Amino acid sequence: MAEVQVLKQWINPQYLSAETMQQVEKHISQQPLPNIQLAQFLLPQKAEEIRKALEKTKWQQQYIPHMHSYALGNDAALKSFFSFLDSNGFKVFLGTMLRKEIKTIEKEILLFQHRDYTLLHDSRQEKDAILCCFDFTKDWPVGAGGETVVVNKTEPLLFP
Repeated sequence: MAEVQVLKQWINPQYLSAETMQQVEKHISQQPLPNIQLAQFLLPQKAEEIRKALEKTKWQQQYIPHMHSYALGNDAALKSFFSFLDSNGFKVFLGTMLRKEIKTIEKEILLFQHRDYTLLHDSRQEKDAILCCFDFTKDWPVGAGGETVVVNKTEPLLFP
């Protein structure tokens, strides 16, 4: 019961309904490289709380020219959000939609600004994982571009 309460404190009730969870699970299971974008997934007050914490975060630039350029954030400002992500309730919720058991969640706070990037790199082999991105960007100009490309063995798949 405590796990359900944790979910209700963070997640938009629309996503907690059995019908929505079934629709998400069905959508994900029908794709070769499953992906889905869930708009307004977090409760508005929680999303705003996180945005404010991100504004106070100390950022440290990470730059390797042939790999990436972005800022890495201090996770202390997002302690409550990370606690939610580590909760058994969230792992079960996510696992139910993905039909997988979620054991651990690795978290990184990245800030991308104008001219920041990450590049595909043949010498870097990523382990299999599920990638969840929470985007707290306000008013991103569409003309600025930006896309996520995931390569599954030989097929590049774009996620704008």
